Amino acid sequence: MVKKCSEHLNFLVFDRKGNALMDTSIIGYVDFFYLDKTYAVEELYQLRKTNSFEAAIPCPGFYDIKVTLVIKEKTISAYFDNECTLRATSNFGNDN
Repeated sequence: MVKKCSEHLNFLVFDRKGNALMDTSIIGYVDFFYLDKTYAVEELYQLRKTNSFEAAIPCPGFYDIKVTLVIKEKTISAYFDNECTLRATSNFGNDN
């Protein structure tokens, strides 16, 4: 789930046992989905010798994302909601 509203998304990648995937070659990208049925794709950049990744947010207002990683020739994908957009749309029209 995306929790911080900013210009970049940050991800940490762990194995099934909860260990950080340090010094593992990982490539990936993020699909950003918008309410008007458009989408954008951004490449994930791995911070050197860490399990931390970053992707630029191409345009604010996306409602969810699909993160795809390729690790040791295996492709893994997961969807996440954007809490920033969910909060904004759930409060739309409320003056409270």
